[in-house]
Amino acid sequence: MTSSQGARDLAQDANYDLAPHEDLGDMKALTQIRNKRQTTDCFCTLIFMAFSIGFGAVVYFSMQRGDPRRLYHGFDYKGNLCGVSPNVSGMPLMYWPKPEKMKYPICVGHCPDSEFEQVLFPQESVRAVIVEGDKRVITIVQEHVKINTYPSKMMAGRFCLPIADGSHHGAFVNFTASLIHEDDKSAMTRISNGFQDISHGWAVLVFMLPFSIFMGYLFLFWLKYCAKILTWTIIFSLIFGFAALSYYLVVVIGHNETRAEELLGPYTEKPAQTVKVMGYVSCGITVCLLICLFGIWKTITSILGVVEASCDAIWAMPFLLPLPILDI
Repeated sequence: MTSSQGARDLAQDANYDLAPHEDLGDMKALTQIRNKRQTTDCFCTLIFMAFSIGFGAVVYFSMQRGDPRRLYHGFDYKGNLCGVSPNVSGMPLMYWPKPEKMKYPICVGHCPDSEFEQVLFPQESVRAVIVEGDKRVITIVQEHVKINTYPSKMMAGRFCLPIADGSHHGAFVNFTASLIHEDDKSAMTRISNGFQDISHGWAVLVFMLPFSIFMGYLFLFWLKYCAKILTWTIIFSLIFGFAALSYYLVVVIGHNETRAEELLGPYTEKPAQTVKVMGYVSCGITVCLLICLFGIWKTITSILGVVEASCDAIWAMPFLLPLPILDI
């Protein structure tokens, strides 16, 4: 029997399909490697399963106690959810009777298409101002008045926006100005404007390009020589931190009613007992961390060795970091 035929027979026994003209030199080694494979990272699998169960529980309780329609339905100025709340169940659209007053939207059943319809709009007026020493009491009365609509069209199935055809007597301009004014107050708009400013900072970007490459090599150097120190420091700091917290809660505060009252008095009726429970929980976390540490000590050591070997491989290719720039 030839070596090629033997390799094919061995591959057939191992349920491995050889490609045409493929010859395996040492099929026994490959079979042994396959047979020695086993499940790894079981502890991480348990953590992931616990996270998945918790995530499902959060989604379930959110669906039971909340309403996801709050994410894509608008609110009127009274706090009613358009198309959902009982008072506006048949009015799924948001409409601004006065575009210059963006804080007073209302819910409507259809978008007004003319100036001859009327809707109710809240109007506030100051009825009385009473000055008593250093205090001033202002009485504000809100009443609903009927105002004429303006032509609008439905947008995104949720909003009624003015039609830009000149039939709204400047309402569209005011509406746009109000949108811009309100939008400037939002955090997302400020972030977006900040990113737009990056296009004007080309000089800074030119400087940052070589600086980022230098920092990349510095990071690799730090990772190679300091990863082990940093990893073990974080692990032992967590363990000693929870141990110290357990001692502080159970021994120091748990036996001192006054300090327990100062710490948790506003939040619970039994602060001393609550503090001890928190201390016991922290103690349990400390024990779990110690057990995990002894269980995955070799795994952490192997991972750190892989990190150092990877850094050695990258250092063997000094132009690896700037290579994408050179390709561009």
